[in-house]
Amino acid sequence: MPVTKLSVGLTTAGALCVAACRLAWHKKATTPFRFAYFFSWPTLGTGLILLAQPENNNMVERLYKAGHIDKQKYEELMAKHEKGS
Repeated sequence: MPVTKLSVGLTTAGALCVAACRLAWHKKATTPFRFAYFFSWPTLGTGLILLAQPENNNMVERLYKAGHIDKQKYEELMAKHEKGS
């Protein structure tokens, strides 16, 4: 679970949208509710997915140990990961 500024920022923005959505619902304000609801899905959803997905390096090792990729592909992916970091 990689915690990055992006994942925390999106999750925080999404949580604020959900809070605004709930507040607008109780005040029967339809336009603010629609905007908050619209923005809550892509921000909160994306933030939670980014928090839940495994890191690339761990996933490559798991795939190799499970036998889903061969040694050549494993080395290629690890080299690509090292180059990108």
